[in-house]
Amino acid sequence: MLRVENVSSFYGLLQVLWGVSINIQEGEFVSLIGANGSGKTTLLKAVSGLVTSYRGTVIFQDRDISRMRATEVARLGLCLVPEGRLLYPSLTVVENLELGAFSRHRTDGKEDIRQDMEYVFKLFPILWERRKQKAESLSGGQAQVLAIARGLMSKPKLLILDEPSLGLAPLWVAEVFKSIQELHRRGITILLSEQNASASLGMADRAYVLERGRVVLEGTGKQLLNDENVKRAYLT
Repeated sequence: MLRVENVSSFYGLLQVLWGVSINIQEGEFVSLIGANGSGKTTLLKAVSGLVTSYRGTVIFQDRDISRMRATEVARLGLCLVPEGRLLYPSLTVVENLELGAFSRHRTDGKEDIRQDMEYVFKLFPILWERRKQKAESLSGGQAQVLAIARGLMSKPKLLILDEPSLGLAPLWVAEVFKSIQELHRRGITILLSEQNASASLGMADRAYVLERGRVVLEGTGKQLLNDENVKRAYLT
C-alpha cells in the first residue's frame, strides 16, 4: 500500500532524514518508535505532503505521490492525524467532524457522510454526548478521540497517527490505544508514531526504529519488544 524509498529530508540546510525506507502492506498495523528528534514526525509529514523538501520516492497504492500537495494526498485516502490534534477550538464536535469529510464533498453524497458520522458516534459514544460542545471545552483525551474521529471522516485507506498519547492521563492513554486497536480490527491500515514504545510495539504487526533520521532496526512488533537494544533504549 505504501512504499517510502530512500527518503532524505531537509529543513533549509538541516538534514533530518537520511535515506529512510519503510513499507506498509494493506491491512497492516505498523509502528514507528524513536526518541524526540529522531525524525518520526518529519517522515510522516513527508509522506502526507506537508514536507516537500526531500529526496527519494513515496508510492501510495502504486501511485507516485512524492511531489503532491497535502490536499491531493488526502483525497487519495491517506490521512494524517497530527501531533497536537490541531482541532478547530471554536467549532463544535459535529462541525469538526464535518470538516474532516471536506475532501469528500465533491464525490460523496450527504447521506454517505451522515452515515459515516453515525458510525463514528457508535465507535466513540463520548463524542455523541459532547456533539454540541466546542472543541476547546473538551478534555485532552476527548480532544484526541475527536482528532482521530475527524480523520476517520475522510474515509482513509491509510490512517497515520502521530503521538496520539502525548500529554494524556493514563486512563485516557489506555482508552485511545483501545480505540486504535479497534479501528485496526475493523480493517483500517494504520501507521503509528508513538513514544510509548511498549504499547506501540505490542499493537504492531511490524515496526521500525528511527535514530537520528535513519532506520536502525525493523522487525515484527514481538521481535522488537524482545530485542535487547530496544529494551535498553526504549523500554526501561
